[in-house]
Amino acid sequence: SVADDTPEIILGFSVRDNWKLDDVHLNATIQRFNDEEIVLADWDLSSIEASAASTQYDLVSNWSTPGEPSSKADDLGLAFELEGLEAGIHTISIRLTEDGDPWENTWSKVYTLNVQIQ
Repeated sequence: SVADDTPEIILGFSVRDNWKLDDVHLNATIQRFNDEEIVLADWDLSSIEASAASTQYDLVSNWSTPGEPSSKADDLGLAFELEGLEAGIHTISIRLTEDGDPWENTWSKVYTLNVQIQ
């Protein structure tokens, strides 16, 4: 719940150090129930966009989860400002694809974010 009708919400997560970051492609989206899907990321982790998301992550000084999402020095923390979120249920989908030698891995997860304005 947020007390402001224009809340600042930042989504943060990390890619663990056991992935070869130069070979990873990230696709992340957010969608409010029955609304158009918004692409947060659709790029390689070696890209300029990933560098900007990593810088945004480093600027956040107070993560609200128990512990910082990026807990190891070699993890790559990424953050996305979720601008203009209205109250309601939002679905966040994250998919990582590592296509390198010798590893080919895929990981995906769907999260639910419930924004409530007080």
